[in-house]
Amino acid sequence: MADYYLVTCNGEWIRFDNIQVDAILPYATAATMRTNLQAFGSLYAGAENWQNDMGTGHPVTGHGRADIADASAGFAAAMDNGTHQIEFDIVTFDYLIQGETGYYDMIIDVYPATIAQNIANPNVDLEAAFPQQFVLPNVDLTIDVAAATGGGPLLANDIWINQVPELPTGDLPAGIAEMAPVYWDIHTTLDTYLMELSFDLTDFLPFGDPANWRLCKRDTELAAWVVYPFTSVAGNTITAEGVIDLSEWAIGNTEPTLAVELSAFTAVVTSENLVSLQWTTQSETNLSGYGIFRSQSQDLETATDLQRFIEASNRSTNHTYSFVEENALEPGTYYYWLKAVELSGESEFHGPAQVTVTADGGSNPPPAPTPVAKLNIFPNPFNPLTRIAVFVPDQQNGQCSIFNSRGELVYQYAPQSFTEGWNYLSWNGADASGQPCSSGIYLVKVSGASLNLQSKAILMK
Repeated sequence: MADYYLVTCNGEWIRFDNIQVDAILPYATAATMRTNLQAFGSLYAGAENWQNDMGTGHPVTGHGRADIADASAGFAAAMDNGTHQIEFDIVTFDYLIQGETGYYDMIIDVYPATIAQNIANPNVDLEAAFPQQFVLPNVDLTIDVAAATGGGPLLANDIWINQVPELPTGDLPAGIAEMAPVYWDIHTTLDTYLMELSFDLTDFLPFGDPANWRLCKRDTELAAWVVYPFTSVAGNTITAEGVIDLSEWAIGNTEPTLAVELSAFTAVVTSENLVSLQWTTQSETNLSGYGIFRSQSQDLETATDLQRFIEASNRSTNHTYSFVEENALEPGTYYYWLKAVELSGESEFHGPAQVTVTADGGSNPPPAPTPVAKLNIFPNPFNPLTRIAVFVPDQQNGQCSIFNSRGELVYQYAPQSFTEGWNYLSWNGADASGQPCSSGIYLVKVSGASLNLQSKAILMK
């Protein structure tokens, strides 16, 4: 539905749009629907063509969501946690037909949405030629409709898509090692149809080798996931072919992804007598980044965390990282370890890399790399506090802002005068009004005359 609905209470008000509900209605069969519609007389000519069952006849249950269009201050504080959406459960439900009017009477429980969903609602034109294509970038989906028929005398011909950017619940189907952190709930009021669904996973990479991707499908959130057999993969897109039944869709991987494959890790002394680390990875998947530890013995237990976090590139090809100590070390032998931190919070150590520092830095040392501005976020994922680290090679002014997945400004810090080296800000996962933000992916941006840095922060509750 695209209409606005206004709710008022004791001077407070809130307005909803894009309201959706999944419900088991007391109407039992298509035959019952035809009988009820025919009771309206000429108002619904063609009611005898109704083909859709509306429910099972069992006691009604239901769950829904809606966007918050706008609200008074009190309702906004109570109902909007940063997702700008609400969810609701149907507690009681009844219907009544009086003359040519049908009424629904229900009691619902309403609460802030746990995570912001992306929605799309294409309309199939039954009078136009087929095939018809719908490119829907806001839900990372393209739909190609080869044929379709309407859902009854009202000619209902909508497709509803909810993209949920979180890990699907439920057991993994046989042969699937893990699921991508997103799924799609797709329904339609069409009676019959034949279509292709192309899911673009670019915004949720890395997710292993696309050759190992499989589409998974389930009829409801209570049903078991099964692998959909008719698929093809091109680039970062996987397509379901010959679809005649819509429901929930997710993307699985047959091989567990390795967080990091490290092929080299070295430590050398620069011409300025600074220790420079360099490491090369062959591939990275679902990796948050690297912490760096140092000791003067080969025992990791004695190592000190240098409190420097290097964000991972998460590339499927090789990539080289570098790190340079900010201050010269006393002469001696030092050992370094890398702590590879996954998005799940799990970690493993690599190393040590050994280096000997002398008073003159040794013979033929490599030149120190030119420092560049950097943005790191650690811990990441986080709950509820994370640290935003900004490195600048020289003093300069900048602005740090945080945006949600819809591109809306969530929180903005006061203008900063960043000093040379590392500068630190903290974020407690709340918006500008102090309300806790929901779980999801947020974009941290640092901008200025010579600054253009950005990085993703993942809030997990």
